[in-house]
Amino acid sequence: MTEIAKKQIQGGEKVVLKENIDITPYDVVIVGTPAWWYTMAPAVKTFLEENNFEGKEIVTFVTHGGGG
Repeated sequence: MTEIAKKQIQGGEKVVLKENIDITPYDVVIVGTPAWWYTMAPAVKTFLEENNFEGKEIVTFVTHGGGG
């Protein structure tokens, strides 16, 4: 899995989401991602690119569990 993730990050690969969440009914959207090679996971990046967050409050967080 880590090799796939590294390849996706380094290649700028866009991940296709199986299902996108409809965020229109929400005023506040919380977005979290694991840190993958110093950036967000490709699926989270796709989610951010494919949704309109205009007029919404966005709360973000990052998790990190390795890499020294």
